[in-house]
Amino acid sequence: MTHPFPPNSSGPQHPSGSPFRLPSQQGAEGFRASSQAQQPYHSTLSPSVQTETSMPKATSPYLAKLSKKIGIALGLTLLAVAIVGGLFWAKQQNLLPPNGNWQTLKFWPQSENPELLYASSSLSHADARALYLQSLGALKNQDPSTALDGFNQLEPVYPGLKDLIYLHQAEAQAAMGQEAAAQQKLQAISREFPASPLKLKAQYLLAQSHVRANEPQKARQVLNNIRQNAPQSDYGIGSLYYLGLIAQPTNPVESRGHWLSYLEQCPNCTFSGDSAEALQAQILNKQWTNPSPDGRGHLLIGTGLVTSRRQWPNAVSHLTQAPFDKAWYYLGSAYLETNASELAADAFSRGLIYSQDGDQTQKAIDWLVKSAPSPRLPRLEALVKLPIPKQGDYLLWQLAQVSPEKAADYYQQIIARYPDGDYAPESSWNLLWPLLSSGQYSAYIQQSAKHIQRYHYAKSTPKAIFWVGKSYEKSGSKESAKATYKKLIAQYPGNYYAFRAKSRFDALNGGSDRGWETSISQYKPAFSLTQLNILPSLDAFSSSYQKETGSANGARRTYNALKELQAIGAADDVLALSEEVFEKIPAPIASWAYQQNGERPKGIREIRDDLQNRKKDAPQTAATSLSEEKLLYPVYFSEQIAEASPRYQVDPHIIQGLMREESYFNEFAVSTSDARGLMQLLPSTASEVANWESLDGFQVMNLFDPATNIRLGTRYLQYLHAQFSDKPSHLRSMAAVGAYNGGPNAMKRWIASNPNFSADPDLFVEEIPYEQTREYIKKVFGSAWNYQALYQ
Repeated sequence: MTHPFPPNSSGPQHPSGSPFRLPSQQGAEGFRASSQAQQPYHSTLSPSVQTETSMPKATSPYLAKLSKKIGIALGLTLLAVAIVGGLFWAKQQNLLPPNGNWQTLKFWPQSENPELLYASSSLSHADARALYLQSLGALKNQDPSTALDGFNQLEPVYPGLKDLIYLHQAEAQAAMGQEAAAQQKLQAISREFPASPLKLKAQYLLAQSHVRANEPQKARQVLNNIRQNAPQSDYGIGSLYYLGLIAQPTNPVESRGHWLSYLEQCPNCTFSGDSAEALQAQILNKQWTNPSPDGRGHLLIGTGLVTSRRQWPNAVSHLTQAPFDKAWYYLGSAYLETNASELAADAFSRGLIYSQDGDQTQKAIDWLVKSAPSPRLPRLEALVKLPIPKQGDYLLWQLAQVSPEKAADYYQQIIARYPDGDYAPESSWNLLWPLLSSGQYSAYIQQSAKHIQRYHYAKSTPKAIFWVGKSYEKSGSKESAKATYKKLIAQYPGNYYAFRAKSRFDALNGGSDRGWETSISQYKPAFSLTQLNILPSLDAFSSSYQKETGSANGARRTYNALKELQAIGAADDVLALSEEVFEKIPAPIASWAYQQNGERPKGIREIRDDLQNRKKDAPQTAATSLSEEKLLYPVYFSEQIAEASPRYQVDPHIIQGLMREESYFNEFAVSTSDARGLMQLLPSTASEVANWESLDGFQVMNLFDPATNIRLGTRYLQYLHAQFSDKPSHLRSMAAVGAYNGGPNAMKRWIASNPNFSADPDLFVEEIPYEQTREYIKKVFGSAWNYQALYQ
C-alpha cells in the first residue's frame, strides 16, 4: 500500500519540522544515507570505474560464495532495519491501523481527505461521526465520563481532528477534576501540532487549569507567554484577568493594573463584572486609597458593573464620579435600574452629543420616545438642533413617526443632514409616495431615478423600481414597463417586488398575472444543513488562515477538518475552529452553526444582515450562492407541513413562509401580545380552533409542540381563506394572510373601503392603513415565493 504521506512529503509534520525523527534525530533521509555508507564500496561504483583497489577478479569459489552470502545477509538486514524504521515513522504519523488489525488498514471510501481519518474494525465512518457528535453532547450536558470515553475511542480514528479531540479530552478530564491529565493533553497540542490554530486556545486553557490546580507560577508563565505572543487576541486580553487574580495576594498594585487594562480593552466581556468587583474590593479594603483622580477607574468599574448587570447603586456611585462624556449611556442605564427615570432622561438627553456608538444612540432615543417621563415631545424636539455624531438621523426618523403632520419636514432634514445615513433611503421613498398616490406618474418616474441610483442597496429601491414599471403601464408605455420589470427581476431576484414584476411582465407579454394565487402541491423539499456549502474557496480560506495565524502551514488540514466537522454536525467545533482562523467568522459559517444548534432565528438574521450589508458595500458583487439562499430560507418542520397542507387545503409554501416570518422557526417564541409558537397563535384563537378540531385536553402549553401549532395555525388559515371565498381566486390568499395579522374584520373593512383591491391590488397592499399588516403580506409572500423557487 502507498502511504498518503511518505517520507519527505508535505504531510503532517513533527515539531522538529521533519516527517519523523528517531531519538538520535536521524530521520529517514539520514537513515538511507548511513545505509549506503555501510554497504561494500564496490556497490557504489559502476564496473566501468573500478579502480586498482577493487576486489581481485581471481578469487576462490569458496570466497566468492562467502562474499555473496555476506552481501545478501547484509542487504536483508538493512532492508529489515529500513522497514522497521518506516513502520515506526508511519505509526508516529498515525498511518497504521490503531488496533493492529491489518485487514482494516484502508481508508473510508466516503472520505475525500485520506489524511483526515482511518477505518476501524469497530467503527464505520458513519459510526465515528455519530460517536463524535454524541461525545460533544455528553460534554455539553455535563457528562464528562461518557464524553472522555467517546473521544478516547475517536483519537486513533481521526488523525485530522486529533488536536481538537485532545482539547475535548482535556475539557472532560478537567470537569472530572483530573487537572494533571488535562494539562498533558493541552501540552500535547503544542508539541504534536505546532501549526494547529488551536495552539493559543490550548495554552489559555492550560493556564486556566494551572489556576484551578493552585499552581500560580506555572499559570503566570503560560499567561505571560500568551501576552507576549498575542496581546490583542481574546486570549491575550483574557490573560489580564488571571494575571490580576494571581498577583492580588502579594501585589495588589500589579493586580489592579491588570484588571484596569482588562476593563479598558473589554468593558463588556466574560470577566468584566468580576474585574470591576475585584477593583471595588480593593477600594473597600483600603488597598486603593486614591482611586483614579481623573475618573478613569470609576468609569471602568461602573461600566463593568453595568455591562454585567451587577450592583446598580454602586454602579451609579462610580459613574457619577466619571467623565460624563464617557459615562453618559452607562449612567443612564444604571439610573433606570434604580428607578430614577428623571435622572435617566437627563443623562440620555445630555449624552447624545457625545455618543460614539450607534447602538447606544438608538437605545437611548427609543427609551426617550417610548418610556421617558412627560413631556416627551418637547424634549425630543429640543434635541433635534444638537449635533449628534452617531445615528442622529434616527432621532429625526422617530419624530416623523410620532408627529405625522411634520413628517415631510423631518424626512427632508434627514436627506439634507444625513444623506448617507440609514434612514435617508426610506425618507426619500416616503417623499416620493405622494406623487404616486395622487396619480402624478410622469413626475414620479422622473424623481424616482435619483433615489434608485443613489440608494441601490435600500429596502425601498425594488419597490421604487416596481412602481416605475406600474407608472409606465398606467401611462400607456407598455415597452418601457416591460424593460423596467426585466431590470428589476435581474437586479433584485428573490425580492417580493421581483416576483410581482415577473407576473406583470408575463401579463404584458400576453400571459396572465397570477397575483397572489396559491395552489396545493406535494411538499418534499430537499434540504440538509450538513450538505450546504458554507466554506469559502480553499484559496480564500488559506489567505485568511495565513493572515490570522501568521503561517500557511496547516491551512489545508484545517479546511478539511472544517468540512468533516460540518458533515458531523458539530456546530460548536466549527465555530471554535473558525474563530481561530478568521478575523470575523463568515456569515454562512455562523448562520449554519447557529441553525445547526437550534438557534434558528439568530442564524437567519446573521445571513440576512450580511447579504444586506454586501449589497450596500459592493452591489456589483453581491450575488448570493444557492447555499446562502437556503440558509436565508431554510426548511424546518416539512413533515408537519406536508401533513397539514392537503388536510386543510392551504399552500405548503404559504405555511412555510408564514412560519418563517412569524417566528423564524423558534417553536418556543412568545410575542409581547402573548402569541405563541411557530405560527404565533394567540391562546384565545388557538383554543377556539382546538374546539373546531375536537382536540380534547388542549392546553396553551401545547402551542409549543410543533405538530399541534402547525395543525391549528393551518386550520385557522383555512378558516380565513373561507372568509374571502367570494373574492377572485388570485386575491383570496393575499386577503387571508393579511387577516392572519390584522384580523379578518379589519381586512374586510379595508377591502370594502378601497376599490383598488380589485382595480389595482398592488396599490391596495401599499394603502393598507396598518403598516405591520402592509409589510406582513409582502414578507410572507416574498418568503413563500422564494421557497417555491428554491425547492421545486
